[in-house]
Amino acid sequence: MTPVRPLRRLDGRAKGFVKVGIPLLIIVAAVPLVALWNILAFARVDAPAQADAILILGAAVWPGGRPSPILLSRVQAGVALYQQGRAPRIIVSGGVGGDTPSEAEVMRRVAVAMGVPSEVILLEDESRSTVANIRNSARIMEAHGWRSALVVTDPYHVFRACRIAADAGLEAHPAPAWDSPGWTMPRLRVYYTARETAAVIAYEIFRVGRWLVEHVF
Repeated sequence: MTPVRPLRRLDGRAKGFVKVGIPLLIIVAAVPLVALWNILAFARVDAPAQADAILILGAAVWPGGRPSPILLSRVQAGVALYQQGRAPRIIVSGGVGGDTPSEAEVMRRVAVAMGVPSEVILLEDESRSTVANIRNSARIMEAHGWRSALVVTDPYHVFRACRIAADAGLEAHPAPAWDSPGWTMPRLRVYYTARETAAVIAYEIFRVGRWLVEHVF
């Protein structure tokens, strides 16, 4: 008769785990899937007809001030939108990373070489993260009274970028650079998409925490 009580206690704990633990595990498993679904859905959205500005987000600069292939593809996508008349100006956003000059300056040079007038290009060359890219660029836009932006970056990146832009008060529209090697090369696509899934989850946790601080505590 002595083993009965521990077994009953264990049975009660097992029922508690079923009621609480399993739903929690389902939620934990679903979060990255939802993040991935949003990333892939936004990666296939084309930009709308018009906006106040084209916002090109930076990527790595290679030694000698050369644009990395990913950075070059983003500039090419942004310039194509400008040449199509989608917006009258371009904001290039990115600070100094591993090599000088800044990502913004390299993008400006490439865009000018492609025929974009230098006077329609604005530089945001202080940022070193996506959040800073967007927030600093949003300040530039606000100072000029501009509100809508075509956000040019790699397809896996547009969901989070537009999410941050919306939080910064912009009317943000995804404009994926589909020709970027970060998307067209399967190995890089898997790697960057997986990394971006983690970044999306981290940003959403930050958003929820900020909302709780502002509205609950």
